[in-house]
Amino acid sequence: MDVEEYYRICYDSSEEHAFIMEKPDGSERRFVQAAAGLYYHDTAALTRNPDSGTALVNTVAANKSRYTERAYGQATLAHKLQQMIGYPSTQDFMKLVEGNMIPNCPISHADIITTEDIFGPSVDILKGKTVRQGEEHVQSDLSPVPRDILLLYQMVTLCVDIMYVNKLPFLVTISCHIKFAMIELLSNCQMGTVGKSITKVMHLYGSRGFLVTMVHADGEFEAVRGQLAACRRRN
Repeated sequence: MDVEEYYRICYDSSEEHAFIMEKPDGSERRFVQAAAGLYYHDTAALTRNPDSGTALVNTVAANKSRYTERAYGQATLAHKLQQMIGYPSTQDFMKLVEGNMIPNCPISHADIITTEDIFGPSVDILKGKTVRQGEEHVQSDLSPVPRDILLLYQMVTLCVDIMYVNKLPFLVTISCHIKFAMIELLSNCQMGTVGKSITKVMHLYGSRGFLVTMVHADGEFEAVRGQLAACRRRN
């Protein structure tokens, strides 16, 4: 394809040994002369200009020009046949052809290679066949609670309150001596919801060998006293 059919080309040896291609948007592409005499375009310069960019692509027409009309016709036929039998992968398609599994097959192994070279990988073939790769196994390293801590502070006193951030209620708990704090967003401030959140905290302490024996809270938590006492007895 002649570039001058689509763009204006300028060359002035008195200014610079370079071909300048002017694009409709006013931008330019400069092809300067290398020491060996060939002209080239420095794409690295584009990184210094974020408003411009270059994409180098191979078109079907350009790929087709490397083959004879007969070879292109056979590649087109192979391309259609691959679609008709459900888009097998290129390797599977070759095995079907080489194994004579397609009756009266008019194409050969070479035609399939030519097909991929001209048309490129088929998007339909890739659909559903590019699966997510498994992640590396993550080792679980849960350290046990030190024995000295359990001996001294196994019986936990829990301080509880509700705090608001931008009108959103959060249940805040902190244990005496251990000073382990937890915060949970509450869906509402009903005592049933608050009681479930506190018992969840108590179960968490129990899973690590502690026992919540006392809960310090103000009068608004009086309604959950029985619920917390029952949770303590179960633990």
